[in-house]
Amino acid sequence: MELSIDEVKLLAQRSRLALSEKELKKYARDLGALEELSAALLPFFGPANDTEEPFGLSDMREDRVEAGICREELLKLSELRREEFFSVPCTLGEV
Repeated sequence: MELSIDEVKLLAQRSRLALSEKELKKYARDLGALEELSAALLPFFGPANDTEEPFGLSDMREDRVEAGICREELLKLSELRREEFFSVPCTLGEV
């Protein structure tokens, strides 16, 4: 099943991605295939009965807030930075 172009545009907008028309068509097809695969695998990972949590969610640890690294200190350690941002190499598609 292929996603609609509008669905891909909405996903791209929420992900703050700018996609060309060619990319929109490709991702509509690819994401549709991923959705089909996920649906096919769900019975293998879903709850064994109606009382269990799917995917073992009841076994997960509780969320907790922990102290992290100060942003400024982290930027000082980074070799790839532009002003106050990290520079991230392109990993998807062509530049």
